Amino acid sequence: MAYQYLDPRHLRTLITIVDTGGFRRAAESLNLSQPAVSQHVRRLESLTGAPIFLSTKQPLRLSLVGEELLSYARRIIEVNDEAVTRLGRGGPAEVFRLGMSEQLAPGMPKTLARLQKTFPTRRIDVRLGVTEDLVSKVRSGDLDVVYGPRTPRNANDRYLGHIRLSWYGSVRLAPGEPLPLVVFTEPCNLRRHILSTLRRYGIPWRIAFECPDLAGIRAVVGSGTGVTCLIADPGAVGGLPVWQHRDVPVLPSYPLAVTLSPALPASAIERIVAAVREGVAGFPLESPARTPAPPMEVARAS
Repeated sequence: MAYQYLDPRHLRTLITIVDTGGFRRAAESLNLSQPAVSQHVRRLESLTGAPIFLSTKQPLRLSLVGEELLSYARRIIEVNDEAVTRLGRGGPAEVFRLGMSEQLAPGMPKTLARLQKTFPTRRIDVRLGVTEDLVSKVRSGDLDVVYGPRTPRNANDRYLGHIRLSWYGSVRLAPGEPLPLVVFTEPCNLRRHILSTLRRYGIPWRIAFECPDLAGIRAVVGSGTGVTCLIADPGAVGGLPVWQHRDVPVLPSYPLAVTLSPALPASAIERIVAAVREGVAGFPLESPARTPAPPMEVARAS
């Protein structure tokens, strides 16, 4: 019996044509010539014995055979990429390295459960910390995925939504007294967001304590020494009391993003993002907040 084989290169070309919307764009994406892309399609047509596209002009139209072949192609390439990722470079890549903001840890079980279904042969290592510090470890290759409070900045970032913030503490401010802040050490996106907002509203402040982790923030704020601004979620703040003051506004919500290593297989990215979204779904997410007007009672800082 003569066996016939579907060449993964040709299948990847078909997927790229459909996903990019054309032969020319697929050629650019795959770093191939346009005639080479067309040849890959003809090779597939010689195997199927039927045309794959009813129209190659905009918009592309797949034939029934083309639609069925595309479905198989996606499954074959997904398995191919998973095998290469796991077995490539001389041995199993058994560890999936995940980093997340400590404030999002209450949603971690849902994310891990989803990831374990997605990567059943992988051990998942988790690292908690300050988001921007963790993102630097994605760039250095020490982590595969990181998510937390962060503005998306490039193609490796995916926007998750804006998360509401709240003040926590129990201090009493005397008139004109600077706000005693308890903040994360740099680099920290949330710290910059807090300080820039207070400057914009002209609210006097001082750094009472800097802490490298959430446990330190909780301990200092719980002692009544200062106030902090964290995600507005009771499960993330360890029982700290909500703090309100008529002269201090609620801070605008802040974007959440997931940062993905460019080394991850393309076939796995959407499943990873879906797992992260499941983990943050229980937090107070909203569309980008409109900045409220500054309180009239507050005198502008000099």
